[in-house]
Amino acid sequence: MWDQEAPLRTLGAYLDDVVRDSMNREALPSELIEAARSATQRGMIGRVPNEIGPVDQRRVRAYFWRVIRQRSVRAKGAGVREFHQRAIAESLVRDLRESGREGSAIVRELELSCVVGQAPALVDEYRQALCG
Repeated sequence: MWDQEAPLRTLGAYLDDVVRDSMNREALPSELIEAARSATQRGMIGRVPNEIGPVDQRRVRAYFWRVIRQRSVRAKGAGVREFHQRAIAESLVRDLRESGREGSAIVRELELSCVVGQAPALVDEYRQALCG
């Protein structure tokens, strides 16, 4: 079977999709998402063509999430706090899995984390996923 290349999209249309996906997936303030969209638009103009394919789409998405991470450090609110806790948890789980740790040991590390440990529901979510 031959590989189909993803269709080209305009930068603006693709960013609209990235924004919509982020609003559906993350509990972040809409102002933060819109600020990241604007910064991404400004930052990517001249770096990618107006019609972008899969490689440039990944670059645009990565740039957008980098802006979110950078700006969320200064932002306030429960949605931003939850985003940080989830990002740290995902990083811890990935690193510990790669090092060969078992599910119960990973959950214990999450409980001990000074950031993630303050989010019992998040720890329970990982406990269910990792330990059944």
